[in-house]
Amino acid sequence: MLCILKKDVSLHPNSRRKNGVEWCNGSTADFGSACQGSNPCSTTNKMKTCYECNRFFYCKIMITKEHITALASEALENSDRFVVDLTVSKSNVISIYIDADSSVTIDHCVELSRFIEGRLDREIEDYELSVSSAGIDYPLLKQRQLNKYIGKELEISDKEGIKKVFKLLSFNDEQLTVQEAVIKKLGKLKKITYSETLELYCKDIKEIKPYINF
Repeated sequence: MLCILKKDVSLHPNSRRKNGVEWCNGSTADFGSACQGSNPCSTTNKMKTCYECNRFFYCKIMITKEHITALASEALENSDRFVVDLTVSKSNVISIYIDADSSVTIDHCVELSRFIEGRLDREIEDYELSVSSAGIDYPLLKQRQLNKYIGKELEISDKEGIKKVFKLLSFNDEQLTVQEAVIKKLGKLKKITYSETLELYCKDIKEIKPYINF
C-alpha cells in the first residue's frame, strides 16, 4: 500500500508531486504500518492519518496481479466463466484472458472490463486494461478447460519439444487418457485414425492446444 496526501492539505516536507497529487516519498516504514487505523483498506480510497506527521492521507491499494485477480473472481463468481491467464506489467498494462464451460462472447469481455474499471481510479494510478477470450489458438492453461475437449483432438507438446496430436478420452489431476492420432493426407482431405489408448502424465506435458484441422 501507498499513501498520498489529500490535495487540499499542506505538503509534507518529504513529499513529491505526481499527476497533480502529493505522494509520500519513502517506504511504508515511514508511516508505521502505512496508515493509522485497525481496519484494512478496501478497494476504495479511505482517509487515514500518517503516523509521522499526523496529517490526513488517502490510503489506496496498488494495482497488482493479486488485486486484479480478486476483482475478476468477484465479477465471474456467479457465472460459468473463469480466468485462464492474467498479467499486470510494471507499467500497469493489465491483460486478462477468460474462458467458460459454455462459451465466451464479446459482451462477457465488456462486462468484466467495466466491472474492473469501476473499481480502479485512473486519476490516482493510470492503467491500460484488455479483456479477451482464450481463442482456439490459445494454450489450455486450466484443467477445467479440458472438459470441452473430451472426444476431440488436442495438440500436445512434451517437455522435450515433441509435438503430437491426441484424442482426449478422459483426464484427472495427474494424467490424461488419450489415443494418438495418425493423420494421413488424401489429396486436399485428411484422414485421422487412432492408435491404442495410452496415458500421458501431466508432469511431462509442456503445452496443450486445441488441434485445428484445416
